[in-house]
Amino acid sequence: MLTLIVLVLVLLGCATTLKTSGNTGGAFIVAPENHRPWDANGSSKDFDRTASARNGMVASSKYEASSIGRQILQAGGNAIDAAVAMGFALGVCEPFTSGLGGGGFMTIYLADKGEAFFIDFREVAPLKSTLELYHDSNGEFIEDSSSSGGLAVGVPGEAAGLIYALENYGTMNREQVIRPAANMAAQGWLSTPYYNASVGWGYGDMVDDDAGLTDLGEVFLRDSLPPDVGTVVDNPGLAKALELIIKNGKDGFYKGEVAQALVNTVQAGGGVMTLEDLAGYKVRVLEPVKGNYRGYDIFSSPPPSSGGTAFIQIMNLLENFPVYKKDSVEQIHLLAEIHKLVYADRAQYMADPRFADVPLKGLTSKEYAAKLAGKINMSAAQTQTFDDPWTFEGSDTNGSVVMDSKGNMVAVTKSINYYWGSGLIVKDFGITLNNQLDDFSFNKDSVNVLEPGKTPLSSMSPTVILKDGKPAMLLSAPGGSKIFPVLTQLFSNIVDYGMTTDEALQANRFIGIWGNLEYDAPNMVGSEAIRTLASMGHSMAEKTGSRFALPSIIAIDKNGVITGSSEHIDEGIFLDGLALGY
Repeated sequence: MLTLIVLVLVLLGCATTLKTSGNTGGAFIVAPENHRPWDANGSSKDFDRTASARNGMVASSKYEASSIGRQILQAGGNAIDAAVAMGFALGVCEPFTSGLGGGGFMTIYLADKGEAFFIDFREVAPLKSTLELYHDSNGEFIEDSSSSGGLAVGVPGEAAGLIYALENYGTMNREQVIRPAANMAAQGWLSTPYYNASVGWGYGDMVDDDAGLTDLGEVFLRDSLPPDVGTVVDNPGLAKALELIIKNGKDGFYKGEVAQALVNTVQAGGGVMTLEDLAGYKVRVLEPVKGNYRGYDIFSSPPPSSGGTAFIQIMNLLENFPVYKKDSVEQIHLLAEIHKLVYADRAQYMADPRFADVPLKGLTSKEYAAKLAGKINMSAAQTQTFDDPWTFEGSDTNGSVVMDSKGNMVAVTKSINYYWGSGLIVKDFGITLNNQLDDFSFNKDSVNVLEPGKTPLSSMSPTVILKDGKPAMLLSAPGGSKIFPVLTQLFSNIVDYGMTTDEALQANRFIGIWGNLEYDAPNMVGSEAIRTLASMGHSMAEKTGSRFALPSIIAIDKNGVITGSSEHIDEGIFLDGLALGY
């Protein structure tokens, strides 16, 4: 599957961009050799993903998206312009994680106002969604009904959210910002080892039982197989959809031929989405959840995401303890016990606040954290249950981050949920459709139960961090329910342990979840600490082959030097992401 073909021998010797015949304008984006995740044999290899600069920085999971974001900044655009351009680009060249058929969250900090904003463009349940659709005549949940096919698809919010951000906080127009993504969809991009493997992971959805191609396979397979490393892949249907958005704005997606084709696809797959659902989709601008850790101000995602609240709750709990030696038994045990407490509260309380009361102030209060900290026994693992934050109320996926020369900052996390989402694609427009309705509970007693028009619970945590009122850090990652414990460890690695952005990314990670202490610890395999933790009552579970989440980070030091980096590896394959500055 990772075979090198002749075409790549031509492309690898070229500069960062090159012109291609018959293109629609612009340049064909090719990563230079030092930013390419494959070698001369087409095999996966690592490379330096870190950048340092003085003026601006972008970091994302794809070279093409980071390159486009940097070009926007260099052309005079602000951080929001760059983030939106990168968002549309990622939907083109990473169609298995996000795109027009998905949704997400964006946290923005505007330096001239000294204010942070949160944009919720996550998917919502169609208005005709009911619990009965997902249960049989005996009241039993129908397996896979919420994870594949039309009933899995939430009303997409990505196009609306990105356009809203551009129109309200950006400085450029749709043509300038979306054109690079539209060109890439038409002209193509190079398949990498990670892209090749990701198509392989979705192969079951791309062929039917008789080995014929499904609509998904017709768009993304080449000669009925995943594209070889180094080959050019394109998505002309998606280029058409992006052209309509450039021309008509939000209406180019939510009304007209794209909307009709999307509804037809969902309904043919057994779903209940209607044109009314699409036309009625609304972006929400919310106040970010706020916290403070050792003098750093945190702005992150509020409900319906649990991520920002959990991020702050974890940091509040950590403040009640010493900074233990990195990777020591004490540090790992403390993280696991804190995570157990936070996950218990998350399951009990977190949901779309339009449909449920969420004790946000209580969950994020330092007094509540001090109470929870008293439950932690530093000598033994314990089973932790939810507590009562109400008494303290008082009066995932990909991620990208951008900082511009004026100190504006944007963190974006967006997703179609599983790799390749619902397995459905709007064929004529190349749009992969999400399966975000699987993030609901289908237990009628759950606070996160499916309801018409409701947003499913998320853990996405695009986070902006200030120090003394000035930009300090940006964090974002895919990774489902493990996003926030990973991002908090990266934050702590930099603040408490003085690591660089790339050192923080490559450090060991630990999560206390579902009764286990899961560890992604390439630097301490077989260590005495692991054996000691098991003797303390932890059920140890080693994560091998991949990381818990795939973050991108930007940080700025006291001298004004901006550094950025992106995750290196997943499932044993080196990834495509990196930071680029200027």
